[in-house]
Amino acid sequence: MSYRLRRTVAIVHACGRYTPSELAAAVGAVLDDAVARPLHGIVLDMRNSQSFAGRSQTDVEQLTQYMGRRCAGFGGRVGVIPPAHAPGPLVRLVSGCFADRGVAAHIFREPSTAVQWLRRPAVGTEDQSDREAAVPDQDPAARRG
Repeated sequence: MSYRLRRTVAIVHACGRYTPSELAAAVGAVLDDAVARPLHGIVLDMRNSQSFAGRSQTDVEQLTQYMGRRCAGFGGRVGVIPPAHAPGPLVRLVSGCFADRGVAAHIFREPSTAVQWLRRPAVGTEDQSDREAAVPDQDPAARRG
């Protein structure tokens, strides 16, 4: 089974409190189970997390860099949406690449679909169209890459 990965992005939603190393390990485990490599982008949606409570923008940037180094094996750029971040300016975060849910990552074939999903009011819910975005590619020629 293979996936179209040209523009595939993963959204990993993180709740609770994490150290950078715990977060990197959790994201790596989730993505190992969720999708083949490489991804076009990975974004951690930390809006419901306590990890950034009382932290500065420098702390957020350091975590983003740390995640980028730890998740480089997935091939994608990494971004973090801190808890105080409003849904509006998401597009500027990581050149249109984003991430969701701590237990099961959401996989999107196009960054624009991920941006639309993140802007929905009920973050953490999914519908049939979200699942259809991750349908495996059945074309044998695509598997040969």
